[in-house]
Amino acid sequence: VRLADVTPLRGTASPQAVTTAADGAMCGYGFVVGRRYLIDAREMTPGRFGVSLCSSTTPWPAAGGLLALLRDVPAAGRVYGRVAT
Repeated sequence: VRLADVTPLRGTASPQAVTTAADGAMCGYGFVVGRRYLIDAREMTPGRFGVSLCSSTTPWPAAGGLLALLRDVPAAGRVYGRVAT
């Protein structure tokens, strides 16, 4: 998927493209041309980023809650955890 008008929120990378599987049955994210997204991409190999249905990628109009969370979490990156109970 080629991207336009990219604004990085985390990290220094601003990929101009991300890869995703061909369809939802293969966990591919169904991007719509012309629509703006908050894209949660993972660097698969140096310089190559991927997106799947399991990422937090979301259309921009629905991204308000996730954007607020990103502002509150330290810039060090993601939050990981183990289920304790």
